[in-house]
Amino acid sequence: KGLIIAHPLLFAVFFVLALYSANIAEVSPSEIVLPLVAAIGSAIIVLLLSLLLIGLIGKLQKPSDASQSYQLWDLNKAAIISSIFLVLFFTFGHALVAIGGWNHSSGTVGAPIFWLFLSVLWLGLLITGAFFILMTRRDLHKLTVILTIVAVILVIIPLINIAIHESRAVSQDTDMAWNLETDTIDLTTTNALPDIYYIVLDRYAGASTTKEVYDFDNSEFLNDLSDKGFYVANESVSNYLKTRSSLASSLNMEYINYLTEQYGEEYQDLAPIYHLMQDYSVWRLLKSARYEFIHFGSWWEPTRENIYADKNIR
Repeated sequence: KGLIIAHPLLFAVFFVLALYSANIAEVSPSEIVLPLVAAIGSAIIVLLLSLLLIGLIGKLQKPSDASQSYQLWDLNKAAIISSIFLVLFFTFGHALVAIGGWNHSSGTVGAPIFWLFLSVLWLGLLITGAFFILMTRRDLHKLTVILTIVAVILVIIPLINIAIHESRAVSQDTDMAWNLETDTIDLTTTNALPDIYYIVLDRYAGASTTKEVYDFDNSEFLNDLSDKGFYVANESVSNYLKTRSSLASSLNMEYINYLTEQYGEEYQDLAPIYHLMQDYSVWRLLKSARYEFIHFGSWWEPTRENIYADKNIR
């Protein structure tokens, strides 16, 4: 039974690992836990539904005292139908991009005819495959073995890439050890340390941009902030295009152009930048003054918690 139900679960795991492997330079390992659980859970549900469907059909065609071997045979068919469904489900988006129904880079939707054509084709493939599996009288053990072998190989391929990346990450952590030693400052001379709020309104445009691009006058809000004692940097621009780079820079109170010199212009892995967002100078500085950190808001993994934090940081 274990061999019979293995390939649907492996196919579900493969598509999650393949997506993670393709984006491994930008995604933290902990971010694939929930998708893996969801994929495996969905595969189990699909398998149970397929088994239920076959059972209902079997009651119409077979006597009620079906043998145990026949029940195993049903499970075999249910697993194969589940694998067909899962493969079609996870490949639908890739096929849609291939035929022009979805622009992956811009996120724009193509003509509805692409969606209709692919939906009908995929549904036809599912129905046809399920029909032949249901109607066949052949022993499906060999097909099960083949599907299992294929699924295992597919899972191994992204795992190899992930293992190579993680081994490199270990050496990168050693290379980035220079960032662990930062200056501290004595802030204990005062009895009343102020509360510090660092609120990041990601991509909140300046007054000139909201006026010129969106035809919206935001001066009333900005003037109200000034009247309340806030300093508004009207002519400010971000140091870097991406949020991750800007945060890494601000949290360490320095420009991070040196990463290009250290890793090269063609380096794609974002681990060094993520590292600077999880072990940063501002945290070490304020921690030396016994500040307590409370972090809430974004669920983006690199900013969820400090990798050297204690239980007070959440």
